[in-house]
Amino acid sequence: MKTRTLLLVSFFLSSLIYFSCKKEDETRSETGSSAVSKKASISGIVVDENNFPVSNVGVNAYGHHVLTNQYGIFQFKDISVDEKRCLITFINRGI
Repeated sequence: MKTRTLLLVSFFLSSLIYFSCKKEDETRSETGSSAVSKKASISGIVVDENNFPVSNVGVNAYGHHVLTNQYGIFQFKDISVDEKRCLITFINRGI
């Protein structure tokens, strides 16, 4: 059940982040590929099936890693992301 909930939360946050990515200066991607990337700030809140915040969830985005705080909040500032999409992953090691 927790895995399903985490996947649903991840999908929701990914959709939210996709529509909230800010386009800024044009740069090359960090991986060295010829794909165009943009600088973006990404933030969100991870919650469980009861809408309570989940702390210590690993959040990965384009080679950057943070953990959610006690309120389930995570934030990346000014990272390079693909121009046409933002891809983030969530890892919850469980209790």
